[in-house]
Amino acid sequence: MSQDELEDELADEVRALRASVTEVAEVVKRLASRSTVAELAAKTATRTRRFVYVLAAMSVLGALMTGYLIWNNHRVDVLQRRTSNEVLCPLYELMLRSYHPETQPPERLAAYEESFTVIRRSYAALRCS
Repeated sequence: MSQDELEDELADEVRALRASVTEVAEVVKRLASRSTVAELAAKTATRTRRFVYVLAAMSVLGALMTGYLIWNNHRVDVLQRRTSNEVLCPLYELMLRSYHPETQPPERLAAYEESFTVIRRSYAALRCS
């Protein structure tokens, strides 16, 4: 191998080395511009804090909704009890007082008894006093 050939080969190697060094420098520059470990830890802590705040807010909202539903169910129960005691029970009592099977013709007596059986069951289910 001649001196010129060696110099050309050496020049090619130097160019390849320069290109590699330039590439490594660019990678280092990109890595340096990215967040450091401390910045990443700070971002993670911020995200975690936000998650905890949202979770706490959702828990409070869930507790409030549960309280509202319990209150509303109680209110509906009171209203149903009042409706039964003040409206339905007097009506059923009136119907039960009108029970007179002797006034019914024999062909309608079975249907009459069946109707009053339903009325008695309903009266008992309402727990009317």
